[in-house]
Amino acid sequence: MSGTRPLSRWSLAVVLPATLCALWAFAGSDSTLPAGVDDVDVLLLYTQNTQGFLRSCGCSGSESVGLAQAVEVIRKLREQFPGKVLAVDVGNLADDEKRGRVVWQALCEAKYDAVSFGPADAKWAEAYWRLASERPLTVVGLPLDNAEPDGRSLSYLRQPFAVVQVGERRIGLLSTGPETALSAEQAKLLVDVASTLRTGCDLMVLLTYRSLAEERHFLEGDLGRSVDLVVGARGSDRLKEPIRVGHSYLLPAAVQGREVGLAAVRWRPAAADGGKRDLAVEFKPLSLTAASPTNQNVARALRTALAEEQQATLMESLAGESEKLAEQGYVSPERCGTCHEEALSAWRKSRHAQAVATLLKKGTAVPECLRCHSEAFRVAGKVLQGVSSQGVECTSCHEEGLLHLALPGATGRKSEARKRCAGCHTPERDNAFDLEKRWSEIRH
Repeated sequence: MSGTRPLSRWSLAVVLPATLCALWAFAGSDSTLPAGVDDVDVLLLYTQNTQGFLRSCGCSGSESVGLAQAVEVIRKLREQFPGKVLAVDVGNLADDEKRGRVVWQALCEAKYDAVSFGPADAKWAEAYWRLASERPLTVVGLPLDNAEPDGRSLSYLRQPFAVVQVGERRIGLLSTGPETALSAEQAKLLVDVASTLRTGCDLMVLLTYRSLAEERHFLEGDLGRSVDLVVGARGSDRLKEPIRVGHSYLLPAAVQGREVGLAAVRWRPAAADGGKRDLAVEFKPLSLTAASPTNQNVARALRTALAEEQQATLMESLAGESEKLAEQGYVSPERCGTCHEEALSAWRKSRHAQAVATLLKKGTAVPECLRCHSEAFRVAGKVLQGVSSQGVECTSCHEEGLLHLALPGATGRKSEARKRCAGCHTPERDNAFDLEKRWSEIRH
């Protein structure tokens, strides 16, 4: 088991016990691990940008995947590879306290080594730090120099960096925190902190939400002499393999909800002339599936949280005819059906027409899912009472409902509908989505 030591701004002298927590990691069976993984020095598992999603969404059969499976898989990986696992999260845990508390419980179950403070987390900073004091979690990131709107700086609330002991290796962790761009002063501080940590650490990991271009630039300069691995850079989701800049590596992002990034780190033999350290890094995403083991404590917490949120959402639903929403731009399928009878009949037989009923059955009729599953919710922020068939409707795909009523033939072209599928059927939400196959199922 690794131990974490949060440190002061300029010293490595402060040592605290390790009560290590973080967020959301995913791993598959042993066969998914890189070859020869038993011989590696450190297995870095990393996740990012959870944004409060408690389970993956999508229509590909993986919507039950989420924190409950991730926690159990991480626990098993720690047992399987004692003294080798380093688990970190780049931040953006949630954007509100209610979701944040649920995620926090899962993090503590997962016993991650550290988490960074992301841009979304700044929205609930006060509650975030209250949670951190109630159930300690090692948070790393450079101190914020800018004050919050109330004039209070958050700098005293965060540790700028930490050192984690993984087996015989000391790992230095630092972060840019919620900053997506650094001032000259902040950049210098980052370099100074990295240089200080480097002297006492075998491996240096930077957690960031800055762009790939910015990180490349910094690694080509002074920062590159200290940092080995960069996790979380914006744009890294487009990478298939790590990018090497000097002796440093920029790692690909982990896809939200279905996998965790894994970097298998090995130290090559030192150069005969005593040259710079040299690492070998092998990257492989670890997939999490519905067949992955489930942590029952987290599963129960998620079910309770989702049930409460669904109940609160339905309490605000709209009673009466859906046409009451017309003033907000909503056009019901029945209204469209006055002219398009065959299309309405085909829609009623589709899965789109039962999109809300599907959520109710699964207990996930919550805002994050309803934004795609309910046209009424997308328009008005509420679902409809007493309507058996509602969900992804005519204007979800064709849009311009009221304008089409006024100017038939000028709007709502079928050619535009295909493009709108990608708005909800994203790789993150529905990684098995096949447009041509699905289009044949809903053609009308």
